[in-house]
Amino acid sequence: MIQVYKAGNTDFESNGDAVLHPEKCEVEMNVNGAWTLNLENPDDENVGIIENESVISVDTPVGKRQLFRIYDIENDGSKTVQALPIFFDAVHDSMIFDSRPTNKLGQDALDIITQGTRYSGKSDIKESNTAYYQQKNIIEALSSDDENSFLNRWGGEIIYDNYKVIINERCGADRGARVALGYNLSEIKEHINFSSSDFATRVIPKAYNGYLLSGDKHYIDSPNIDKFTHPYIKIIEYPDIKLQIDCNEDEVGYKDQTELDIALTEAVKKDFESGIDVPEMTYDISIVDLAKTDQYKDFKDLVEIKLGDTVTVYHKMLKVEAKARVSRVVWDCIKQEIKEITLGNVKSDYFNNVSSTMARANKAIKADGTVRGGQIRETVDLALTKLYAMREKARLSGDKAILFEDKYTESETYGAMAIGTTGFMIAKDRKEDNSDWNWSTFGTGAGFIADLIVAGRITSKNYDHERNTGFAIDLDSGLIEMSKILLRTTSEFNTEMEIGSGKLTLHPPAVEGYNTSEFFFRLIPDFDKTGEYIVQLRPKETDEGKKKNTYYFDLQADLLQIWAPQVDFANTTKIRTLHGAGITGTVNFSDGSYLKFECGICIGGKTASGEDFNVDN
Repeated sequence: MIQVYKAGNTDFESNGDAVLHPEKCEVEMNVNGAWTLNLENPDDENVGIIENESVISVDTPVGKRQLFRIYDIENDGSKTVQALPIFFDAVHDSMIFDSRPTNKLGQDALDIITQGTRYSGKSDIKESNTAYYQQKNIIEALSSDDENSFLNRWGGEIIYDNYKVIINERCGADRGARVALGYNLSEIKEHINFSSSDFATRVIPKAYNGYLLSGDKHYIDSPNIDKFTHPYIKIIEYPDIKLQIDCNEDEVGYKDQTELDIALTEAVKKDFESGIDVPEMTYDISIVDLAKTDQYKDFKDLVEIKLGDTVTVYHKMLKVEAKARVSRVVWDCIKQEIKEITLGNVKSDYFNNVSSTMARANKAIKADGTVRGGQIRETVDLALTKLYAMREKARLSGDKAILFEDKYTESETYGAMAIGTTGFMIAKDRKEDNSDWNWSTFGTGAGFIADLIVAGRITSKNYDHERNTGFAIDLDSGLIEMSKILLRTTSEFNTEMEIGSGKLTLHPPAVEGYNTSEFFFRLIPDFDKTGEYIVQLRPKETDEGKKKNTYYFDLQADLLQIWAPQVDFANTTKIRTLHGAGITGTVNFSDGSYLKFECGICIGGKTASGEDFNVDN
């Protein structure tokens, strides 16, 4: 019986306000997906009662008098409505301000989440976990994309039963149902995916530290290998299978290669038994229409099937057998029977944790496996190649972010890491009030922030020592290699200093009324004196040659050369450097004048007209 309760009528223990006689009334249920009631009612005496927020009561495989709240109506005389399980009222009438189930089993966590509300939960999940809920409604706390949602922390599969939600480790069961598929029937929509990354009929197992099976044959074939036109080869890593020499002190490994071979062989056989040697198969089956065919006897077990049940599927054309889950059920509430189901491959839990090994990108690798010096761009390409390979093998997950944490302060792994689609955060201790972790390291697509970075060598992407390009710092030795470097102050007068091309150049700020010529210091060999150099202080070279009204200085160990304005050249006499003092000597100019210096101080000289003078210091 299909009944309707007027909006505002909450006496669901009693009969509804009217019994409906719809032309269509179906409930679609998906494993951890949408649950929706679709109803089409003719223009009859009850059509006026059907309105937004009314409640429809129907019998489903979950139980009698299942309640669905109408949220969408299309009205053209008759009414077409969509409704959600009444448990979804919790989106609007519940709010968890601050609740933190800590180290709780599934049932305990549901009790905390639904505490003080008209909703309840039931779970058989025995794994303990922790989650934080602040300003969340119950639906968000249970099944949203939030990292703390029940499904993300405890797992499980949801069944909605009025104001109660059942989240067990899995819904449904293996009731021994069997079907034979591979018919060319319009009532069955078949999809077989041979390109699935999980499908393999020949496996090359790899143990920890890269060990393969001994001998010339490094692979194991599936019993199904001859049922396909060619082998489907896959490398599978088994990091938990180790030789004893590779184990930590608290680990037990295999003593030799023989034992390792046995363990790898058994691991591959278990994976074949789990179904990796069968291509991914999905079937949308119209049970009602199949009842009219001669082949219906091969599908009779599906009549009593339930959401989440496991079905043994035999494909007549491929001659392979596999396990499949009922991932979707469409229930006809009028005829009280299954109308449609979807069968899909069961995924082995193992492949949630490991990925296929991809071929190494060799172009930037030497024969000994090291990256060629200077080819930093290729090193980046290599890293990206590996990461993109990982991305191609990665599984799409409902988790948008994951929190790893160890709150035991005495533990060697004490700390936390949160990682998700937008970046990561790392903490090594908690805040003083213990309200949260003291996050100190951050990384996003835009860059990284950290209190401390420890590294050996930092290079730019274009660094190449042989071509003298790019920039590199060896933090261990303190060596800095660069083609050039530009230092810029951030004060009001932004001065720049450039080191490159064998010289140090000063770029003064542009200030009105001031000479802003650029000067550079340069050290060049003194070709007249082997092993000695000349220090040059020069303005920036121009097409006009040496600038007017500007002095140029060349300083050698015992000679100061001055290029004076509008003067050809001037040489000093032998100028000696006194320990701990300035320069002592005479500076001679080309017009006959000169200056005398003692310890860097001018003490006198002669003018161009021949007059001597003394400077009183």
